[in-house]
Amino acid sequence: MENTRFYHEWAAGHRHFLYNDKAVAADPVLGRLKASLPQSEDNHLSLVGGLFVDLKDLIASNPANRTPLEYLGAFYLLNKNLPAFGEMVDRYWGTEALPVLLASFQEAIIILNEKDPEAWRNYRIPETTVRRFAEYKKQVLAHAGNQAALPGLLRNSYGNTYWYYFMFK
Repeated sequence: MENTRFYHEWAAGHRHFLYNDKAVAADPVLGRLKASLPQSEDNHLSLVGGLFVDLKDLIASNPANRTPLEYLGAFYLLNKNLPAFGEMVDRYWGTEALPVLLASFQEAIIILNEKDPEAWRNYRIPETTVRRFAEYKKQVLAHAGNQAALPGLLRNSYGNTYWYYFMFK
């Protein structure tokens, strides 16, 4: 690339990274990217193992990079696959990969453990979220006889919650 017209300067400036893992690790951009590469020898370009396997490998490679875990959780929640979501949270919650639960994750945990408020405390669901769920459930039960209007009645107050998505989307 150093012999090309447009990439000459860039290539010359990056030459010192060739075969120099310490320089790559010390670079703020390249070091962060290299740390996030999967450690397994599997071919991740072809998605042979599937997206979920690749995301789990990325989480294992660099737990500090929370993006793969957030994607994995989002896939489970969008597909309403709460058992897989619950397994993911149980595996990673409280670790470097998932030190705290995102708001949508908290809301899904409440659905997953609706009859077990003790589990909510174990996951440190904030009291504000618990109260909001209680109000949501109260509204759902109050308008249970009007199923056709229920989504519209709840949209303004709860349309941005996982509870609303889970019930109406």
